[in-house]
Amino acid sequence: MLLAAASFSAMNALIKGLGAAFPAIELVFFRSLFGLLVLVPLILHGGRKTLTVERPEMHLFRLALGLGAMALSFQALTTLPLAGAISLFFTKPLFMIVLATLFLGERVPWRRSLATVTGFAGVLVMMRPWEGSIDHAMLSAVASAFLMASVMVLIKTMTASERPLTMVIYFSLGCTLGTLPACLLVGHWPEADQLGLMALTGLLGSGAQYFIVRAYHAADATIVSPVDYIQLIFAGVIGYWIFDELPDRWMVLGALIVVGSSWTVVRGNTGK
Repeated sequence: MLLAAASFSAMNALIKGLGAAFPAIELVFFRSLFGLLVLVPLILHGGRKTLTVERPEMHLFRLALGLGAMALSFQALTTLPLAGAISLFFTKPLFMIVLATLFLGERVPWRRSLATVTGFAGVLVMMRPWEGSIDHAMLSAVASAFLMASVMVLIKTMTASERPLTMVIYFSLGCTLGTLPACLLVGHWPEADQLGLMALTGLLGSGAQYFIVRAYHAADATIVSPVDYIQLIFAGVIGYWIFDELPDRWMVLGALIVVGSSWTVVRGNTGK
């Protein structure tokens, strides 16, 4: 899981750096394209069964939600301090509590309910609405977390009939094709070194997913899940040393509240 956190952190840093020269939609396209290419050997090895779907409408719904989440997260990463964006992404478990209650009928203990409310209070601290305006990039990060949570809830229902690899293949393919028209309209062809960095984002993203699967296979979720929060440390170090970012006190306070609350929710979900 430590390798997954490091891979995601490196990918996010690359996206932030490339975001100064390319629109978010173009970064989504190349991230998806190279991520799809990484899957080609698995498709060839698995044969036709890896391309067989039982509920195509669910794949389309998941694509719409996931593509929106990725585009919004890339927009947030290119604009916000790296640690601030990652902190807001960690509201995903909080949204999952709400969505699981509403759509899956799950009962939530009062401690996790309190942690959820506290976490959203932390988001308000980071956004500082009392100052008269809210950073649109922060709204993008929170909206991305909400869509990511929606995707996770949807995946929970899809796994009953769909193979995990099949879901990943069609999501990567859909994102590639879905962003191509906009990429052709507003994007521009990257230089060779930039294209290499974009390819690296796809490799790191796919690698991170692989490391996550391996981690959950090798150890209990109670051990694996908290390690994901090391991303915030990586983000803070990378943001400071590479992008010269130093979050203000409200960002730090809100991030601590959000991360602490989401950790409580995650630990509660894994039985601790």
